[in-house]
Amino acid sequence: MKEKLLFLLLILAALFALVVTGCGDDDDDDDDDDADDDDDDTGADDDADDDADDDVDDDVDDDDVDDDVDDDDDVDVEYPALNCVIPDPEGIAPNSIGGGPITDTVNVYVFDDMTCDPIEGADVILNGEAAVQTDADGNVELALVADAAQTVTAYMDGYWTWSYKADANVMYFRLQPMESDAGYTDSAVGDFTMGGTALGLTNPGLLGLFGNPIVAGIALQGISRNTLLSTDFNGLITEGEFALSLDMGDGPEDTMLPNNIYLPNLNLTIPGDIFSVVGGNDSYSLPVLNGANEYPIEGMVLTIDLMSAIPGIGELLTLIDCIGDPPDEDIMNCITDELIFNAVNEALAFAYVGAAPDWSASGAPNIEVVETGAADEKGGVVDVSVSNMNDDYDYLTILAAEIPNRALLPLGLGLLDGDSVPVDYADVDDADYLAVVAATDFIASGFESANFSFGLQYAESMGDWLGGIDFDANDFLPNFDADNCDYNDVTGEITWALEAGSTPDLYQVIYVPACEDCPWVLAQVPGDATSYLPPVDALGITPGIGETQDIVLVAGIDLPDSVDVNAYNPGGILGYNSVALNLWTNYDLSGLLGDL
Repeated sequence: MKEKLLFLLLILAALFALVVTGCGDDDDDDDDDDADDDDDDTGADDDADDDADDDVDDDVDDDDVDDDVDDDDDVDVEYPALNCVIPDPEGIAPNSIGGGPITDTVNVYVFDDMTCDPIEGADVILNGEAAVQTDADGNVELALVADAAQTVTAYMDGYWTWSYKADANVMYFRLQPMESDAGYTDSAVGDFTMGGTALGLTNPGLLGLFGNPIVAGIALQGISRNTLLSTDFNGLITEGEFALSLDMGDGPEDTMLPNNIYLPNLNLTIPGDIFSVVGGNDSYSLPVLNGANEYPIEGMVLTIDLMSAIPGIGELLTLIDCIGDPPDEDIMNCITDELIFNAVNEALAFAYVGAAPDWSASGAPNIEVVETGAADEKGGVVDVSVSNMNDDYDYLTILAAEIPNRALLPLGLGLLDGDSVPVDYADVDDADYLAVVAATDFIASGFESANFSFGLQYAESMGDWLGGIDFDANDFLPNFDADNCDYNDVTGEITWALEAGSTPDLYQVIYVPACEDCPWVLAQVPGDATSYLPPVDALGITPGIGETQDIVLVAGIDLPDSVDVNAYNPGGILGYNSVALNLWTNYDLSGLLGDL
């Protein structure tokens, strides 16, 4: 379970940035008025031909030589969502809350997120008071004493818990099972391929590090921003594992890694029992939902050129010695600012990325990939710039490709050491594109602060951005005021405050208590809220106990103008093309990195 929590934190921290935010002014005018935006703001393109930047006659904004990157002549395949569709007894679809302002009652329906069947006997809690149970239709009607926004929580044993606060007289809840009834089975082994042929990558030995990168990759179930909050994280990593042996001079110790990880045989050994890391997994497998006949998968291969981050063998030996005996027993104290900038901008690359958006869920799960950053018809480098940067923050940018409803793939990243930074990209079949910039004090604080604010831009074609991608840091939400953000591990109350500036439309709260068999809680509260108290007594949660830390993540979200905070789809919140996001967590991210 610990490994699943680590993966969950990494995915939520990184992908929340990718999938939720958008960049624009506080009026959000740019989200709904241009031809590139979809009417439903879900990130899927409504019409294959509605892109105003698409060249019908191949003469404007066209790459006259290759006719490929900046012209979407090929019609993208639009893959439907694979999750089930819940019933709509009150006629508010595609929203899950709505029906107009509250007048005396709230009509609540609770459904199983995996099957969309109604859940009988689910507990529905109004404003933290005593629970009432749903009937055979998953329905209960709550009588109110005030016509105003109300906090309603739905819970069933064995499911994640959802909580909304809204002025809406109809609320549908999709509860995610904590364990899938169908279960998962590890797939056959697969390969990353180009042109149908396995990449056949190899890792260097110690001396080969001079001029040759370390290669590693991962394959996962396809990630959709529309359904990320419904992702079954029990199906994230394989049951099968392989050993990576690490010896820091005190004898070898095995770390078990899931078979999702692709690691061509690695053997880095310094003679004399000084240091060694040995292990490998030349192919990968991944968990597959039993009974599935269409199962999107995605993967990436990273390259790490250590010599681009570390100038020479002397510095490498110093780093290894520091890791073996770190100051204050904290390995992160061995990481310098220079090393970080070199690592992000020079050493680390998402070298190959790809997806099989309609894989049959049987046989070898091979993933056809493209090479990022290649100076050819499928890729290259684009400059990302940020104006009005705050000197107290570092600015990290990530470029990603999204196959709507099926996959989300990182393409390149950069850490600004000036006004702009070059970032790798590749043209991915059937994909739209996301550019994210994160303003954070994580590096400047010595990895002690977990405070982020993001802006994002969206395009249907990389051709829209070949002249560069420009951000204005003034458009970002203010960062959280870390000194006034807190989790009370006695009561379970979560409190927060922002630095001076605008407020978001709403907050998404994710609460993962460490107590055994306690439900995870997902809550959405209005943007003027400064706290959230999970109904811990009603849910049987005892805060602050367990072998690990209770985990809290709070994300402020600016929604497009077209989205009414009292009539929208909370479970699909990540599918809206929103303008900005900020994020705070109580979790020790430096400890997380050390654990990994």
